[in-house]
Amino acid sequence: MKNTNQCPKCGSADIVKESKQSNKLSYNNFVTVKQNWAKFILMSRYICLHCGYTEEWIDDPEDLAKIEKKLKKENKDYDGFV
Repeated sequence: MKNTNQCPKCGSADIVKESKQSNKLSYNNFVTVKQNWAKFILMSRYICLHCGYTEEWIDDPEDLAKIEKKLKKENKDYDGFV
């Protein structure tokens, strides 16, 4: 939806973006990168207003690097693939 402006489930173009600046709709638009919640990364959420399908994206490449660093530290077997 972020790149196509179209819902992959129903094909609707009625998409809204709930960005990290406007995430007052929900309180779970983040990923923690420290156990004490002192550091978290906000995500942008794309919502289809026709069927309700959602996608979440981390917009800042530096934030993606922080997540990868955390995963490597926590999981010595981390190979980058899901």
